[in-house]
Amino acid sequence: MSRFYFLPADYQPDQKTLDAAKRLGLTEKQVVEQLEKCQDHQYKRPMMDPDRCFRNWLRNAIKFGDVVPSVQYNQRRPEEISEEQRKADAAKAWAEMNRLRGVK
Repeated sequence: MSRFYFLPADYQPDQKTLDAAKRLGLTEKQVVEQLEKCQDHQYKRPMMDPDRCFRNWLRNAIKFGDVVPSVQYNQRRPEEISEEQRKADAAKAWAEMNRLRGVK
């Protein structure tokens, strides 16, 4: 006789899990869609910590291309970048482009 395990149907992610999803760049809609998929998934072993299981599910969804984050992990948001940093980044990109073209 086989035993099958599922994430509890009434499971709701805790705040730590929701914060992790936000840091990963996922929207609320993407989190809800992935939660539904995770709840439908059949596991070989019981879930000891559903929140940890779901955080791992979200990371794997990004890793395997099932979901595309709205903001890349660890990417700075535009409002977090100063004007001086924008100019420095643009100058660095311009210099790198010229280096690759062979322009001196």
